[in-house]
Amino acid sequence: MSELTISVSDPKSEGSLSDGHITYRVNSTSTSFLPKFANESTVVRRYNDFCWLSEVLSLTVSGCIIPSLPPKQASGRFGSDFVHARRKALEKFLQKIANHKELIKSEYFQHFLEANDNELKDIIRASQSLKPNVLNGLTDAIKSKWNSLGSLGSSTKNTISSTEYDNDSNAIAVDEILEYIINIENIISKLLDTTTILTDRSRKASHSFRDISSNFESYGVSEGDELGTMLYNVGNKFDDMANTTGIHASSQIEMLVEPLSEYLRTLASVKNAIVQRSNKRQIYVQELINLETLNMSYTKLLGQPGKDVQAQTKQKNIDILIIKINNIKTEFEQMTVRLLKDFQEFQLQKSLSMENIINSFVDLQMQYHQDSAISWDQVTSIINDGEEKGNGNGNGNDNMTNSTSNAEHVNAKVEDEEEEYTSI
Repeated sequence: MSELTISVSDPKSEGSLSDGHITYRVNSTSTSFLPKFANESTVVRRYNDFCWLSEVLSLTVSGCIIPSLPPKQASGRFGSDFVHARRKALEKFLQKIANHKELIKSEYFQHFLEANDNELKDIIRASQSLKPNVLNGLTDAIKSKWNSLGSLGSSTKNTISSTEYDNDSNAIAVDEILEYIINIENIISKLLDTTTILTDRSRKASHSFRDISSNFESYGVSEGDELGTMLYNVGNKFDDMANTTGIHASSQIEMLVEPLSEYLRTLASVKNAIVQRSNKRQIYVQELINLETLNMSYTKLLGQPGKDVQAQTKQKNIDILIIKINNIKTEFEQMTVRLLKDFQEFQLQKSLSMENIINSFVDLQMQYHQDSAISWDQVTSIINDGEEKGNGNGNGNDNMTNSTSNAEHVNAKVEDEEEEYTSI
């Protein structure tokens, strides 16, 4: 059990539909083993605050695979289904951070959970200085084959210690991770596209069953005898199947589409961690170049009359740069350790996650087909019962009564559906 339990609840719409947003109540409860956190805390946060937390963790705990956030959505973001799904995803995002041994230590995570609105605004404003001047995207050049970085040039490399330049013992391991991620990402994307098509097909089937239901009921009302009753009851059963298929489509989204989408976002987080490592390595190499340039200038000044003060200044600059380079190197090594450790954990969790997704999908399909088989059997029973009654003598008054009752039911149902459509 986690030492920090977090829940996200009570989504509320703020502002207009055009420029409004949804706020969420974030509740956190910590144990005595986490003295830096309040025992209990409740704050109100909006989606952009979650985005800020994700970004600031990526910048301050570099190398970690940051848990994925649900994506932004311009349209439909106030719909009940969307808000419900986002709330669950945001809660999962925070709980994963709480379960991460390094991310939970972040002061920004604590601020997110405990700071009031004004305090958080000030913290967010101050954190803008953490952003690098240039954010490099993921390209083919990010693969950590540092000895072939074209931007440095072969002549420049010769002025740097080859031991310092090539000393990236984990380069091959990171390359393999990147190649694996790119390959898996392509496969999961195709799988997600296929499951989305499957879900859309279920939705369309639900709408089709609803149309068939309405038509059969109307047909039954028009007949108004034993045949009419049978047709009307068949229409009712198709309405049940429409509901079952609609629920099935929603379950497919929750148990299959959303987990695969989250998996893709996690792969993107892995790539982002690799990008950060790549950028840090480039900064490190560039500072080595700067150090070599300073050393060359310092060497030229030595022994020249009247250049002692300039030489001393160069030496101070060299000493300062060496400290900076060592700090960068330490940060780079920490990022590498975090990346490799988190990716190993990702691999362990991946197997369990995929097993759950597949098992849920199989169970879902089996249950749906079982329910569908029962519904089709009931349709057959309705038809057979209608045939048996048709073989006997019908009562005209009863038929008229059935016809009137069915018509009233259909009209009431149409009015309900129109009212529901208008409210939507």
